[in-house]
Amino acid sequence: MVPRLSPAWRASAALCLAAVATPPVAAQSARAQGVPAQRARLVSGVPLAGSETEERLRLAAALDSIRAPGTASSETAARWMFRSPSMLLRALEPPAPSASHRRVTLQLLAPELRTVHNSDIPHSLGDGTLWAGRGTSTLVTAGLALRVGPVRLALAPQHTTSANTRFQVIPYVQGITPARSVWANPFLGAPLSIDLPFRFGNQRLTRTVPGQSALAVDLPGATLSVGTEQLTWGPGVRNQLLLGGNAEGFPHATLTTRQGLRTPVGRLHAQWLVGRLQESAFFDSAPDNDFRALGGALLQLTPRGDSAFTVGLARLVMSSQDGPAPRLGSAFRVFAPVGRPGAPGTSREQVTALFARWLVAPVGAEVYVEWARFAEPASLRDLLEYPGHSQGYTVGVLWARPLRGGALQLNAEATQLEQDASGRVRDAGVSYTSRVIPQGWTHRGKVLGAAIGPGSSSQWVSADWYGGRLRLGAYAARIRWNNDVLWTPVVPQPKLEDITLLSGVRASATVGRTRVLLDYARGARLAYLYQARPADFARGTNVGVDFLNQTFSVTLVTHAGR
Repeated sequence: MVPRLSPAWRASAALCLAAVATPPVAAQSARAQGVPAQRARLVSGVPLAGSETEERLRLAAALDSIRAPGTASSETAARWMFRSPSMLLRALEPPAPSASHRRVTLQLLAPELRTVHNSDIPHSLGDGTLWAGRGTSTLVTAGLALRVGPVRLALAPQHTTSANTRFQVIPYVQGITPARSVWANPFLGAPLSIDLPFRFGNQRLTRTVPGQSALAVDLPGATLSVGTEQLTWGPGVRNQLLLGGNAEGFPHATLTTRQGLRTPVGRLHAQWLVGRLQESAFFDSAPDNDFRALGGALLQLTPRGDSAFTVGLARLVMSSQDGPAPRLGSAFRVFAPVGRPGAPGTSREQVTALFARWLVAPVGAEVYVEWARFAEPASLRDLLEYPGHSQGYTVGVLWARPLRGGALQLNAEATQLEQDASGRVRDAGVSYTSRVIPQGWTHRGKVLGAAIGPGSSSQWVSADWYGGRLRLGAYAARIRWNNDVLWTPVVPQPKLEDITLLSGVRASATVGRTRVLLDYARGARLAYLYQARPADFARGTNVGVDFLNQTFSVTLVTHAGR
């Protein structure tokens, strides 16, 4: 059943529909989108991580490989290994007829309105600023982009509301050490800790944040940028291991190569990062640990003579800090050793990832893999003896083909963040948690990397048909939640795995200058939070405390006229 519209939803809808009457923004090049010119106007708005705008851009890249194999540039390949809304907006710009015509431009960013309704329990994966708790939640993104010569400014604030309706949670026990909010995660308190509340308080949530805003300056060979927009590292579609679209953007500065560096073996792209992470309001009451410093570096190589294949290395280092100002020094300690997790004197955490992407032309298939290790190996022998220790990985394939006046896209992706067999002989911990930094790899209560969260695994398959003004699709997924804590004493007997089985359908259509995306999913949450009840006392069998959750979302995006 379609949820009743809240006042915030009605006001946001009015804003989005009013934008339909605004003058169209600059037409976008068909070549940049990889689609025929008459369909170019269907890609617009702020290309948020995981949005349909980003999905269409990725589809266009696959179709381009079929039409013109071997013509992809290293810049195009780099786009899907490290990206942000401002970088994708720049890729959408039409080619300038001359430098004088593009010195000063002002562009209104098409407003996007997204509302999500969960019937029984929260389902919020890859939602960024939005917390899609139980009930109706809304996210509005709008703004403008200004370019003055080498300076680019994107102002795209976001406003979010969440009914945050009551649902069953297991509270964090009060009066114990460490002291935490009643909403904090009771399964990961100590010694492995993370700021990952099950519920963001018991009140209605309303926030307005800078969102996808960034200021960039083009320097010789590189771009210096500061902002709060989301950064995505890695080729994954749904679960990037280091940085993705699950958490909202954090304040940061980046230095990114534009054309890459030419080397004897190929073209090298790089991005340097320094940022500041913040604790959520539902973790603890200690004011001296609310902020953390984050430094990172990403290197990506496109081999000479093969622009369809890319391989890269990325590393993030997190450390605590005393105040809200970012520690610029953390950017220069990215490759310095941090020591074994929890060892005496250790005050930092790291995660290192290897990734690769291969665009198989003219098949139109994209194969990608990302592998990460959360614990730094003590030596080369340690690495060779326990190569899978504290590892996580994402593997996937995306295949596209022109079909019946449109294009068919298939996607399959699997993510594994559960402990491997080395956990039998040495403690591997739980991914994204920390022994020395209580908040772990999170920002404002959400995991920076994979949306499924610590110690989890998932499998996803989807099929979508894209036409000129229509999209039809279906998907299915399985998620096993934080299985690494299942066999610890914090989960009482009897022990059952917490699993979600999800299936859904989605469709979008363009009406006038507005694209409407509808998504409906049914999710069976089995043994919710590892809870079980006796089924047959004589046989000693148990069944889980299960929920059937229905998720319905509507997204409205205005698009540019031709």
